[in-house]
Amino acid sequence: YQPFMQIWMGEDNMLAVGFVICFVMYYYSMGANKLLNMFKDSAGIWKMDRWRPLTAALVNLGLNLATVQWLGLYGVLLSSVVSIVLVQIPWLFRNLFLEVFPRANRGRFVRLFCGLTAVALISCAASWFVCGLFSLNVWGSLILNAVMSFTVPNLCYFVFFGRNPLLRDSLAQIKRSILPKSGTKIDSTP
Repeated sequence: YQPFMQIWMGEDNMLAVGFVICFVMYYYSMGANKLLNMFKDSAGIWKMDRWRPLTAALVNLGLNLATVQWLGLYGVLLSSVVSIVLVQIPWLFRNLFLEVFPRANRGRFVRLFCGLTAVALISCAASWFVCGLFSLNVWGSLILNAVMSFTVPNLCYFVFFGRNPLLRDSLAQIKRSILPKSGTKIDSTP
């Protein structure tokens, strides 16, 4: 992010790297929350979930007010992450496994969720390490960071999940969706 911000806003208007890390944590936690919300919305369990957004907002506001004077912008970002990770996500897991998914699968899904988060952390650290090995001008850094931010996480996910049957099933589904069925002719006439 830093080379892009340096080009866009100038070096004087850039935030410290610690803020970038906090923004990444916030973005990841929001994405995880949206994923679980998608299941909740698809199942239509809005009534039992009606107090979660309000409770999370009150926790977030309370933590914001408590930490902004002490930590500044760090407090605002981290309190948002805390309210998502400690209030919203567990609440959503609870509701989903009470109403939608079999309770016997809860541990498996929580382990998968935590495993995906751990691999995301590893891929972020590996990307940061690889990008830090090179000292380039701002445009070179932007291009290198973009390439490494695409390549390194995908390699990490392949290393950790390459033998997982879910990945093979997903790749087979993508292949079936993209490639025409064998024996079927493609009509190229308009």
